Amino acid sequence: MALVSGQLVSNRFRVAAQIEKRAFGAIFRGWDLQDNRACLVEEITEMYPGGMARLQQLVQALKLVRHPHLQKIIDFAVVPGEGMYVVMEFLEGESLETIQAKQAGAFEEKQAVKWTAQVCGALDNLHKMVPPIIHGAVQPCNIFIDKQGNAFLANVPEAMV
Repeated sequence: MALVSGQLVSNRFRVAAQIEKRAFGAIFRGWDLQDNRACLVEEITEMYPGGMARLQQLVQALKLVRHPHLQKIIDFAVVPGEGMYVVMEFLEGESLETIQAKQAGAFEEKQAVKWTAQVCGALDNLHKMVPPIIHGAVQPCNIFIDKQGNAFLANVPEAMV
């Protein structure tokens, strides 16, 4: 069942508008009624057999991960027969992919080194988890640059080793 505007997830997160359609579901902007802040609600409606249990284990581990340049997982819910909902912090800013499309030419070296160090710090944090977590999709569309010029690694990683 697809989420609709105004719907509540886990009696805490109000769904606003769909931002993006994905192969296995969609991403919605939402509002965290408990913490009174914007959030993202990722609806995962389809996955190969056994995949939901694996993904649920991964998201549970990610809820404990804290790094200043890694998008935070706030909560998740599994609704039998419907899907899984992963709630993440809403990152103000733009993806590196969007910024690249707007900009003609290369980024300044100092800026590129700063962003790379921030993303590598987030990856290092994931890789030091027990078991290690592999993001698996480090690409410009999954790196967000905030209004202060800091980089954040976003999107739910793909696997635990």
